[in-house]
Amino acid sequence: MTSDPVDLNERRELTSRKSVRLRHSLRELQAERESLRESQDELENLLVDTPSTAFADTAARAGYLLGLFAETAEAQHPRRQVLIDQVRTDLQRICDETDDKP
Repeated sequence: MTSDPVDLNERRELTSRKSVRLRHSLRELQAERESLRESQDELENLLVDTPSTAFADTAARAGYLLGLFAETAEAQHPRRQVLIDQVRTDLQRICDETDDKP
C-alpha cells in the first residue's frame, strides 16, 4: 500500500477530464463574478454615501461611470470609444494640473 494519493482524474478519459476541468472553471468564474459584484456594490455605496470634496473625487466618479458606459452596446461605436478615451485623458490631465498647484 502506498501513501501517495491517487489522482482519479488521471484515470478518466480525455473528454471526461476536459468536462471536469470545464465545470471547475465555470464554478470558479461564477465565484469570481459574485465577488466582483459584491465589491462593485460596496464601491457604489461608498460613492453614493460620500460627497466629493475635491475635483479629483468628482473626476474619479466620472471615470467610473464612463467605464460602466464603455462596456455597454451603445458605447461600442468607434467614435464613442474615442470620446470616452479623450474624456478620461482630459480628466486625468486636469487632476494632474490641479495636484501641481500649490
